[in-house]
Amino acid sequence: MAFLCWVAPHNAVANFIGSGAGGMGFMNLSFDWSAISNTYNLFLTPWWTQVIVFVAFVINCWILIPAAKWGNLGSYKHGLMVNRLLTSKPACKTTRCATLIGLATENGTEYPVTKLLGSDMSFNQTVYDENGSIYAGTQILWGMFFDYAAYTSAISWSLFFGFSKMKSTCAKMKARRATKGSKSINFQYTDQLNVLQRAYPEVPWWW
Repeated sequence: MAFLCWVAPHNAVANFIGSGAGGMGFMNLSFDWSAISNTYNLFLTPWWTQVIVFVAFVINCWILIPAAKWGNLGSYKHGLMVNRLLTSKPACKTTRCATLIGLATENGTEYPVTKLLGSDMSFNQTVYDENGSIYAGTQILWGMFFDYAAYTSAISWSLFFGFSKMKSTCAKMKARRATKGSKSINFQYTDQLNVLQRAYPEVPWWW
């Protein structure tokens, strides 16, 4: 329920701020229980997790999206949140152009990627010249950035904060292997899961 889009249907700025599809989603409400429960499941999701999800939403939709729209965060202003590849060229003006690419394109419309390859799988330079460079939505680009940053952060966390724990675990496994026939490795830990697993035989090393 996009309230701002209702009260100002012809105001482009209000539509962008209030739109949940391609905009900031400000003052939006949802009565769809599946949407509410998937994002903020009050029965299953811990409070701190809900806070992190909301903070991520605020940073993405209320800070980065406006910065890309009205600032210099992104150089391409069309389709900020779409998953498709886009074109920057205006709509086709000739029948030949429309025939070549199969559809008329304009700023911010989907790029006819499948037309870039001919029947012999060669690159179709004519179609590329007609449509110009291929652009991706700004949100997709910073999503890719954060995906790669997540790998880096995971490795960094492991080295700086988890190394001692991993070292201790490896030492326990080594000691367990050196004393064959002794109790399982579950006896070396006191958490509830390991306590329950003590009742079962340990998986052989050769497995």
